[in-house]
Amino acid sequence: MSILRQTPFLRMFVPLATGIGSGFWLSGIRPSAFFLSIVISVLLILLISLYTKARQHYGLRWMYGVIAFLFLFFCGFLLYDLSHPKLISDEHPLEAHGIAESFEVRENGWSRMIMKPLNVFLEGDLVNGFTDGLWMVMVKGELENDIQPGTLVFVSGTLREFPAASNPEAFDYGQYLARNGFSGQMFIRSNYLQVLESTPAVSFRLIAADVREGVSQTLHRYGVSDANLPVISALLLGNRQGLDRETTEQFIRSGAIHILAVSGLHVGILFLMINAVLSLFFSSRHPARIVISISLLFIYAFITGFSPSVSRAVLMFAILQVGKAFNREANMYNLLCVSAFILLICNPMFLFHAGFWLSHLAVAGIVAFYPVINGLVTFRFIVWRWLWSILSVSLAAQITTFPYSIYMFGAFPLYFLLANGFVLPVVAPILIFSFLVLMLQPFTFLAHVAGGLLNALIDFMVAMVSWIEGLPGAYAEYLWFSLPLMVALYALVFFLYRLYVRPSWGGWLRLTVAALFVCVIANVQFVSKASAHTLVVYDVGKHILIDIVQNGSVSQFYSEGLDDRAKRYARDGFIRSRRLRDADTHILKSPGAMESAEVIEFEAVGLTYMIVNGNGTITIPQTFKYRVDCLILNGALRVEPEVLLSSVECSRVVLATDCPPWMLVKWEAMSSEKGVNLHNVRKHGAFVASN
Repeated sequence: MSILRQTPFLRMFVPLATGIGSGFWLSGIRPSAFFLSIVISVLLILLISLYTKARQHYGLRWMYGVIAFLFLFFCGFLLYDLSHPKLISDEHPLEAHGIAESFEVRENGWSRMIMKPLNVFLEGDLVNGFTDGLWMVMVKGELENDIQPGTLVFVSGTLREFPAASNPEAFDYGQYLARNGFSGQMFIRSNYLQVLESTPAVSFRLIAADVREGVSQTLHRYGVSDANLPVISALLLGNRQGLDRETTEQFIRSGAIHILAVSGLHVGILFLMINAVLSLFFSSRHPARIVISISLLFIYAFITGFSPSVSRAVLMFAILQVGKAFNREANMYNLLCVSAFILLICNPMFLFHAGFWLSHLAVAGIVAFYPVINGLVTFRFIVWRWLWSILSVSLAAQITTFPYSIYMFGAFPLYFLLANGFVLPVVAPILIFSFLVLMLQPFTFLAHVAGGLLNALIDFMVAMVSWIEGLPGAYAEYLWFSLPLMVALYALVFFLYRLYVRPSWGGWLRLTVAALFVCVIANVQFVSKASAHTLVVYDVGKHILIDIVQNGSVSQFYSEGLDDRAKRYARDGFIRSRRLRDADTHILKSPGAMESAEVIEFEAVGLTYMIVNGNGTITIPQTFKYRVDCLILNGALRVEPEVLLSSVECSRVVLATDCPPWMLVKWEAMSSEKGVNLHNVRKHGAFVASN
């Protein structure tokens, strides 16, 4: 109970977050906003009427607490309902006017436009109900006119609902878009997109985009190379659109990706720079110094897009500065809860952002464990002492972010300390030289000198990241923490910290019990992996991908030309919860490169399977003329279903995603006529067979 007394905002954050989460999980049956408003009003009246009585009569405090919990819970429910757009269902051919929020040209011939619809027309009539939220518009081909943020555009096409994840435990991109304020998507050709007004409308989003573009151009003009410009844009401005996939992967696998995500580190460096300048003019507690520093931090957060990590850092620095002005000591844990509470009120969708949780968890770990770790070793030499301080911060942050990171991403950079030791010290000089370039523009020579040094520092950082990423075993993949194991690990971390703060035999007992729970859950996970028997035919577009899991060993069949990124996107969420080791890998030929089909027979999950892959005719050897449990077809197989099934008897047929539409029509007609058990992966999603 003492923890709840010391962190009153924790008691407010929990019911609010629970209400927002319940709004998401119960989105199909959630009550109307009007009903929720009535419930909240009634609870507020009860709170006000019970406040005095609860203070005077201790026995009524539990009732006041329950009503307060319900009040915040339903407030969270209502906030989710108001902030979550109404999702599009089915398909709707329409025309619409709207504002282009952003426009990004991609290398594959497609462009992505985020559009805020204004007027929507169905069969020429203006309609309501489609303007809630944003639209994701994918445009094929080149455009005659450039589209800037804020441009008024006209689109004509079919507005579609977001597809559900078609592979088991895969990342649900549609749900991700819905959590970020999107209501539907559209795929059109460039001639169905017109620019109505090339002069962008003035908006706060446009102002921030213009500032980011101006800063990037200035840095480029004074010495930052084309290759390094996307890196400094991400590091300084939070704009990662220009980063290529290879560079992003290098930062992820080396453990330095947090450097490219503008966060508390960047805000802290900026805060120190601002205060160093203001200290020349104002005392540490002067109101003008506090107002100016807080204002500049909020301007920086506005320019970088108010991401959860930046918003958390700016808010905490602002509260600390105000508290300092009034000589108030801050409880950092309560301050973290204040930050989380306010951010959820401002944007309830932050609850579903990994950055929101990682940012707050990292700060909690630094506050709790940095003094302990940093005090383990003492160095006289200031450089070693400074380096050990950096590593201590990294270790402390990893203690509280590691379980959540594994639970969310299923991978871990093993050389994160090496990355932080070599790369993190360069971040502050990079930011300092970036601001120097911007401030020294009137002095061209000095600006070029600062820009050259800035470019050299970025070159060094990228080279170090590439080297670390290339070390053997740098990135551990296919890790898996279930939700119960993650919760048990956090309980273990919490009791470990409580034991350090207040040693007692009871603390040792709680820590031991938590450790036993972790061991039991981890062993249950291992046994479940070791006993898993599953076969999956994935939905991977115009390719085939099959995983066979037996006793934790994973065998793979996939067609040549299948992109590694598409493969990971389809399978990693499912495989990491079942894989212990890799077994065989079989690469199937692309159907377009074959004159006749290839036939592969194997056993898995206690059943017999046959893969028929390729184009054209099928020649099945005499030895294969027996009954199989499942027939998997891939490619444009020019054979009548009845003819093939007369050679191979089976109880189930699976059509992979590389089967053309005319072939799907034939097999579906045959299955409905003769009652064959047919699974169309393109239509019904991945095929999963398990013991």
